[in-house]
Amino acid sequence: MKFVHAADLHLDSPLLALSRQEPRQVERMRRATREAFERMIDLCIEQEVALLLLAGDLYDHDCPNMQIAVFLRSQLKRLEQKGIRAVIIKGNHDAGNKITSALALPANTRILSEQKPETITFDDLPVRVAVHGQSFRPGPIAENLAASYPPALRGHYNIGLLHTSLAGTTDHDAYAPCTLEELTTRGYDYWALGHIHKAPFGVNGPVVVPLFATPIPSTVVAVSGTVTGLDPALVENIGSDPSAFYTNLHTAQFPGGAVRGQLFDRH
Repeated sequence: MKFVHAADLHLDSPLLALSRQEPRQVERMRRATREAFERMIDLCIEQEVALLLLAGDLYDHDCPNMQIAVFLRSQLKRLEQKGIRAVIIKGNHDAGNKITSALALPANTRILSEQKPETITFDDLPVRVAVHGQSFRPGPIAENLAASYPPALRGHYNIGLLHTSLAGTTDHDAYAPCTLEELTTRGYDYWALGHIHKAPFGVNGPVVVPLFATPIPSTVVAVSGTVTGLDPALVENIGSDPSAFYTNLHTAQFPGGAVRGQLFDRH
């Protein structure tokens, strides 16, 4: 059973800083959020996932533009045609969005309540799934929403859908703050979080391409070769957006990483 988790898409964000850019770049960036969303839907279909989980901030504000709402519905309809479900919670940017409230979403899509946490079960999947979550209501959310999430449901793969700043995060406003320990002790199998756009300083990203299966002898000063058997979608992602990836050389003296090399597009 596969699922895709995404958050903070900010469809049609005004991107105020674009006024300082050249016109072609401005237009390209204005299309970027829709193109990214469409590519995500393509990925869901290509990978034949069971669920799409969206953890808040679909929109950037209460934009009156119905075109983006129609776009959203059409993309979710593509999932419905393939039997893929979508579960959505609202975040601090889109909690009061009138577009979502007025839009008739496809039958495969469910927006969770802002009144209290609720649980949706999918018992017809190869692995029975329970998704727990709560949308934001309009206005600041200072309370710990996660504290009221229900216990894990026995016999199911439990997913928590939550828009939160987490405790101790100083780069963002404290929305639905909670601690990492509260999440890890809830008994869920996966937390689909939203709100924080940037990884904390000093924390390595996950290894997506292991270059060496065994340590390199200290006598070796240079290596070269080719990695095979990778997921074609991952290879495409690295090629299209190399700046999102880096290499990290680990040593016995610096197990967390001794040398880091950022990938970039040389063209």
